[in-house]
Amino acid sequence: MFWQDEELERLHELFASVGQRVRPEPDISAAEWLRQEGASERMMAVADACYANDFGCSLHQLGLSEMITENQRWDSGNVMLAVPKQAICCIMELMESSGCTTYIINGFCSCLVQVTHI
Repeated sequence: MFWQDEELERLHELFASVGQRVRPEPDISAAEWLRQEGASERMMAVADACYANDFGCSLHQLGLSEMITENQRWDSGNVMLAVPKQAICCIMELMESSGCTTYIINGFCSCLVQVTHI
């Protein structure tokens, strides 16, 4: 049996259509936008875990303008663009051998590269 949840469907619809919105001046946070849209605490929790996490921040740190831009410019369809966990050790080895300082944040590799001018 397919399980449906009206709150979650509404949340996904809000995020899917965010690119059709006008950028607010000044910018507001995703948390503020969702509150204006009448999001429940449950919707806020899912949005924080599902959507804000994709941006590497919380709903309070994520700006609505950034979400609008990302939605308008996304060209990869409904594809999860994540590196498989098995590849992380290879990526870390490449990063370290190239002189990067490697960080693992929430399971994702990040690299600090020091650029010097020749």
